[in-house]
Amino acid sequence: MNKLPKCIYLTASVVFIAACTSQPSDQSVDYEVLDVTDAEESQYWIVAKRVAPVYPMDAVRRGRAGCVEMSFVITPQGRADQIEVIRSFPDRVFNKSGPNALEQWQWAPAASNQANQAVRTTLKFDYTLEGVRNKEAAEAACQDE
Repeated sequence: MNKLPKCIYLTASVVFIAACTSQPSDQSVDYEVLDVTDAEESQYWIVAKRVAPVYPMDAVRRGRAGCVEMSFVITPQGRADQIEVIRSFPDRVFNKSGPNALEQWQWAPAASNQANQAVRTTLKFDYTLEGVRNKEAAEAACQDE
């Protein structure tokens, strides 16, 4: 069998794979982001789809309540991006569940947001169950600042 076609096939495959991996990442931002408070957010965006976070099974088994607060950008397309956990209790217990739910949320621009202005805001998810063992500690750690 001629080795030249194999070599061409292999080279073409490598070029194709390299091209796929060189696509721009979701982290690249080509729009201006405005920092807003929770109260101001509704002037720009209205939640169109909410997805409740999943209570982690390990936290259920251990009887843990808590919270996770996240900073994120609502993009011009009405999606959550650049999600960052800024506070959580207990430490790292809900750090996957919160962002996973938030990634599925969708927003529609408010009537006053004709330009679909991207905004940075925060959101906190509280987690609690009947009979949790750390209720008082979770309430103290998770109260709004």
